Amino acid sequence: KNVAPAVAGVPDDLLRLAPDTAAFAHSWAHPTAAQLLALIEAKLLAPKVTSRISEDYAPTVETGGETGAESDLETRIDEAPVAAQSSIALDDLRHVLESAPIDAALEVQFGEHMPDGVFVETPAVLAIKSSANWDSGAVRNALSAAAASLWTVSASGTGWSAHQRGARTWYALDGLAPLEVAVDGNLLLLADSEPALSAAMDRLNLRPTPSDAASVALFRHLAGRDDYRKIVSLLDHTQPTGKPAFFSADLWSLSAIFANVREVEIRTRDTGSTLRETVTYRMR
Repeated sequence: KNVAPAVAGVPDDLLRLAPDTAAFAHSWAHPTAAQLLALIEAKLLAPKVTSRISEDYAPTVETGGETGAESDLETRIDEAPVAAQSSIALDDLRHVLESAPIDAALEVQFGEHMPDGVFVETPAVLAIKSSANWDSGAVRNALSAAAASLWTVSASGTGWSAHQRGARTWYALDGLAPLEVAVDGNLLLLADSEPALSAAMDRLNLRPTPSDAASVALFRHLAGRDDYRKIVSLLDHTQPTGKPAFFSADLWSLSAIFANVREVEIRTRDTGSTLRETVTYRMR
């Protein structure tokens, strides 16, 4: 890697907020505001489903007919087309994040059973640690502006209701989609599920563990495998009759082989001139 300043270790400070029931957790030092903004949009505000690519046929190629017209003369072919911009109003949220001296961030992914017992949701919690206290009102106003551009008109349904969990206050958006916010001094918690947010808030009083890692990622195999199987079994039911159940049979067999692996941790240390990764497998 190119020589750069060493990255101080802080991820374990936030990793304590990930409950043992969370299937995935990733904490890293000094994220940029752009990275966090993209994560908030993708995980909480506007999750996107990528289009399915057919595995049965190769892409078609036009070999005849008109390949252009006079109107195409101004079209540049020597540079990539301009990507479509997000329609979400994120300027206020971008300003809040860019104004904060951010030290570290945490992403946590859960499996949460819906009341019908059939489907499993995958809510997320994002924790962002700053070296200065967060302005709870400014954060909620910025999220309201983003929500107003997504789910409503005339700012209807973009207010917040306050709730208590112990001595701490958290807020829920009065809108079409779940969005929860909690501020604890210099720590900002965002979630799209009340149980997920509550699970993280209940661990705020745990003592942080000193760390020299710039990044720590956890995959809890045992915590997530049953939820995974339930989700992919439903997906495989959508396949045409006669096709193999790839996710719930073939891929699941790989999980069965590693059934004794409880979790995998990848810990990265950045000394400035080198990156060192340690992979730890923890067994049942």
